[in-house]
Amino acid sequence: MGLSMKTRIIQFVLYSLIFVTSVVSYYGFKGSQNSMHYLTIHSGNINLQVKNEGYHRVLHTTITADYETSNRKDCAVTLRYDFPADIYVDKYELATIALYRKVEFYIDNKFIDVETPAHKSDPFVLYVVNYTLPDTANKLIETEFPIHLRYQKAAEDSRYKEVRFGDAYSDVQMLYLCKGPRNSNWKQFPLNSGEWIPASYVKVNKDVVMYVPVGDTNNWPWSIGRYVKVLVFKPITNFYNLYEFMNMISFYAEHGQGIGSRINTLQYTFPCNMATSRIDESVLYGTGGKLLEALKRLMGNLPSLVRLELIDLMLDNDDAQTLLDQVCFYCCTTLRTLVLVNTTKYLCQLLHPGTFINLQILVISPQNLGSDLLLMLSQIRLGHLHILQNRYTPVDIEPMNSFDWKHCVKANSTLKVHLRVESIRERQILWQPCSPMSADILNKTIELYSDRLLTFGYLELPKFYQPSSFKERIDTTLVNLVQLCPKLDTLMIREKISTCTLLLISYYGHSLKCLHVRRNAVILRCDWPRQNDWSDEFYQWLKKSSTSYEVVEEEVSISLGLDKWSMLCDQDFKRISPQLYSSYYN
Repeated sequence: MGLSMKTRIIQFVLYSLIFVTSVVSYYGFKGSQNSMHYLTIHSGNINLQVKNEGYHRVLHTTITADYETSNRKDCAVTLRYDFPADIYVDKYELATIALYRKVEFYIDNKFIDVETPAHKSDPFVLYVVNYTLPDTANKLIETEFPIHLRYQKAAEDSRYKEVRFGDAYSDVQMLYLCKGPRNSNWKQFPLNSGEWIPASYVKVNKDVVMYVPVGDTNNWPWSIGRYVKVLVFKPITNFYNLYEFMNMISFYAEHGQGIGSRINTLQYTFPCNMATSRIDESVLYGTGGKLLEALKRLMGNLPSLVRLELIDLMLDNDDAQTLLDQVCFYCCTTLRTLVLVNTTKYLCQLLHPGTFINLQILVISPQNLGSDLLLMLSQIRLGHLHILQNRYTPVDIEPMNSFDWKHCVKANSTLKVHLRVESIRERQILWQPCSPMSADILNKTIELYSDRLLTFGYLELPKFYQPSSFKERIDTTLVNLVQLCPKLDTLMIREKISTCTLLLISYYGHSLKCLHVRRNAVILRCDWPRQNDWSDEFYQWLKKSSTSYEVVEEEVSISLGLDKWSMLCDQDFKRISPQLYSSYYN
């Protein structure tokens, strides 16, 4: 039985509608795919996990799904992250990751400022593209990359802010595209071109929650920190915490929080021997890189510095030349005390100290002192120049030219030079001929500085064998010292001497004002041979008085014109701080 024309037309229209509906349904599910290259996802989950603590985290993302694909090389998968202003990524870190993994990162913002706080930052979008599906069942993509939390604006009675990510569908989305391996240049399909298909049925399984410290305006550093006057960094090897703390202080100083405005003293000591306990130049390390940048940034944010101490930085010579640029700019007239111990590991003259026109005290290592710097120091009327050596100071350094010292003394007659060695091992001092020397700790003092020596002594307790025999002790040298140095006013004795020697020192030391002697090192005896210029009465006085500690203390008090003088126990001797008209020792 034949069908009428009208019926046939109706059938044709119905079949056409069914065909068109099937095509739309097929391509609406598979997008710009074809029968040869396709990815069919039935269901899936986006699993987010945050690793680490603090401001610097790692975001781990895994997409598990029930899917079918023509070939795992036919399709590319993209993760779109809509990050809030509380989070940022470092484009250079991502570029390094992309070099070693088959992923690419794209950021919609051309520039991300890693320094701005959250309330001054904008949200951004990050795309992570994986051009090959993993060879693992039920896994579409697995990737991880570092994320960072921004500093938050301080608030009253606040401690932490909750940063939640992944709780909304728009936070993390999956897109995919199947074009086959012959289309290896996936970049011809931009992520915003509409070619990529959003997998709206792949949902975030569980969001992540992070907590960021928020400064309490009632507490440090916002309320207490603005009153801090002294900042001391002891040697620590946790450079990460050190770097973060210095940057935090700098950040709030730069953003008008008042932090650092009253800091007048900064002391920073670098652990240059962190790799070993041995004293060996070959294993010494210097600061540099990001840590040095953070230190320079911090110094540039302390405009009220009066005292600056940088110890054992061991910089490269190039880095040392720009170390104090910002300090010179902001503290040219305010800095009074500057300590630069082992700024470099090798010979390198520093000129920065000569630019501080009101500098009174400079402590510097010999490898950083030079003719030009000495000339500059003579013009700023420097009061005290301490040339300090410690166990890390190079030993192959030549002294300054005597001509330079003579010119310096002529230009600045009030300058006093102090030579000092701080070392647990024996180390020879670097003598400076013709310098206006006023204090020293080692031999040749009488030969070089007898007419201008003010202070002589050894600090701390001796850590070596001390002979008891008179011929092997330094009794004779000490008596010659007080006889030949008419300006000597301070003497510290830690070595073994006899009570007779102590009486002779007080007798001949007419200029002595301070005499510090260890009681445990004083031997009760009169072991001096009689000298030609001694009378019988004087020698008998020595022999009689040397038999008692109490009598010796009384006789020394009389000779020095003091009410009561006494020898010191070891604990008191260790606490001696010689008054060298310099607060460096206080």
